[in-house]
Amino acid sequence: MPSGNIINAASAIGKFIQCVEAAAQTTSDLAKCDGVAYSGGEIRQWWSRLKMIVDLGGMEITPQTPLLLNHDNSPESKLGDVAAAIREGQLFVSGGIASKSEEARHVIEMGREYNWQLSVGAEILAAEEVEADDSRTINGREFQGPFIHIKKTRLREVSVVAVGADPETSLQIAASLIIPKTHANQTSKGVYTMDKKLREFIQAKYNLGNCDEAAILAHLAKIGSSVNDETAALQAKDGKPDIPQKPVPPKQNVDASAPAGMTDEQLNAKVSEATQKYIEARAKAEADRVEGIRAACGTEFPDIVEDAIAAGYSVDDTKRIIAAIKKQTKNMPVASGNIIIHNGPQINAKSLEAALALTYGIGEDVVVKDCGDKAVEAAAKLRGISLKSLADLCCRMENKPTPVVFGDDTIRAAFSTVSLPGILSNVANKRALQNFSAQPVIATRLCTWGDLNDFKESDRYRITAMGKMQKIAQDGEIKHAGFAEESAKNQIDTYGTQVTITRQMFYNDDLGMLMKIASNFGTLAAKLLDQLFFSRLLANPAMTDGYALFEAAHHKNCLTGTDTALSAAAIKAGRSLYLKQTDKNGDPINILPKYLVCPSDLDALAAELVQSLQLTGGATAGPALNIVSRWGLEVVSSPYLQNANYTGHSATGWYLWGDPNQIDTFELGCLQGKRTPTIEHSSTDFDYLGMNFRTYFDTGCREQEHRGIVFSKGVI
Repeated sequence: MPSGNIINAASAIGKFIQCVEAAAQTTSDLAKCDGVAYSGGEIRQWWSRLKMIVDLGGMEITPQTPLLLNHDNSPESKLGDVAAAIREGQLFVSGGIASKSEEARHVIEMGREYNWQLSVGAEILAAEEVEADDSRTINGREFQGPFIHIKKTRLREVSVVAVGADPETSLQIAASLIIPKTHANQTSKGVYTMDKKLREFIQAKYNLGNCDEAAILAHLAKIGSSVNDETAALQAKDGKPDIPQKPVPPKQNVDASAPAGMTDEQLNAKVSEATQKYIEARAKAEADRVEGIRAACGTEFPDIVEDAIAAGYSVDDTKRIIAAIKKQTKNMPVASGNIIIHNGPQINAKSLEAALALTYGIGEDVVVKDCGDKAVEAAAKLRGISLKSLADLCCRMENKPTPVVFGDDTIRAAFSTVSLPGILSNVANKRALQNFSAQPVIATRLCTWGDLNDFKESDRYRITAMGKMQKIAQDGEIKHAGFAEESAKNQIDTYGTQVTITRQMFYNDDLGMLMKIASNFGTLAAKLLDQLFFSRLLANPAMTDGYALFEAAHHKNCLTGTDTALSAAAIKAGRSLYLKQTDKNGDPINILPKYLVCPSDLDALAAELVQSLQLTGGATAGPALNIVSRWGLEVVSSPYLQNANYTGHSATGWYLWGDPNQIDTFELGCLQGKRTPTIEHSSTDFDYLGMNFRTYFDTGCREQEHRGIVFSKGVI
């Protein structure tokens, strides 16, 4: 877990700090503020794969805490000081913003149009990972794992930021800091309301006619003016401000051309029609406004979308806010934990992961997809990184003190980080998956995949017949087809193993050994699929109808006789038997065999039989056409079929096998679509100094359909 790292947290339940006392002008020396800085909820950090909960009971607080801008630890970015206190599982702050600095004035000015967020900078002193099946009560609330329990922290600073760890947290600058009372009032959501005099003044000034307040605001935004500017102009004209009035609700648009003397029923119909048109127009305008705001914010400013919609901002207002934010923040440094990098590619967990993945042969396209272009760019100078260097960088990145000379203290610090286990497990997963995909697995060629929701034995249904298409009678009636179903079973289990990265491996700087282990994890998972498949196939299991999978009398898919050894004649006989397979209605299944499956010892003979255009007999025999080569069979050979560890093994038996895309023969089961193994890291017991990595695979294999396979024992 990261000890000594700086976390930037925002309130997790939508509370905010708000200026409550201030002088009437922005030039006042101090703007007092108080509120909730962190409410004890969940936060996320770039270097952690899990959510985090900061235990306020373990937070060290000094009498005065700096109030910074964007976590930038430079003199010009200090806005003031706040005092922090913990009450009812929340972190409260109170203090002031010194408005004399340029940065502070920017914060106050932009607060008129944008709700800043608040972020807490704290140094991690102790942390623990909580597993998925565990829960804890922290800050008076219960949280379900998995998450990182930050047990002890030291509060270093509180920052005003554009986007914090929680998008709901905000710092609002009161309007009284900016302007005196005028003809325009600002509601609690930031929406201006104009009195009649101000509205008529603006309409007359810009020839707007009798338009509503929304149209006035849109026009002011278009010409670069504002309600404040127009209020000042009106005050200059009159010499004093008027008392603001509430906005007048829009009137119903009743058709003035309605003929005199219409009945009450006709009048009501006219009013209803006009009202409906008005409602539809307002609904369309609101939908267009919401869509425009979402388009303007895009994915870069998701936190602004809901605020802008709720506050009633126009699309132009939203664009102006976004432009102001970009202008204000474009030259601000990027915060990486407690390390601020002003120029060049950023070294973080993703760039270290990218460097390690590229070093050990993971394809660059995969690395770019998982880590991003910037991480790959930063990883260019880190390729070939050693285990010791990786451990040292992870400790430095999370602000963990390490000795000058590599030793046990360095190893302990590295084991306790969040980033090092995460990086190693992510790269190990990529390495294992790459090796898993590269294995020549026979089972995935001959079987279909099936998704199972749990580990119980599941019924697997398939449609084996739908009747026939019938001639349509003159009355045009189309007859219904009947479905014929058959069922089979499948069940998955969990298979796994684990290995420990020991203290000795760190001293030996043996990162390559871990990658070899990860590769072996992938190989073991691939071999598992074949082991499960061939164990089931060679056992000739009983189907749900009570008969063995390969059975001559009922399933009629077992080639019998004294001359069934692999040969052109035997293949012809087997193919003939295959083509005679019928569905439940007695009609041919009309599927051709695609694969000739045989033991490794018969691989060469099988290739000769399916590829040679002619067969040559003895001294008196002439060349003959090899019709088998015209059938397009593909040879699939495997040593499992003749391996003595498997019951039913045979060095002479062979199979004709249908395309799994056309007929289900065997099914490989997986849990909820996960068709690859998983690698995870976990803490070791106290008796061991190291880091555990485990792999597991939820899978199984069962027979589904006897009609897609013909088996021959290969008797001479």
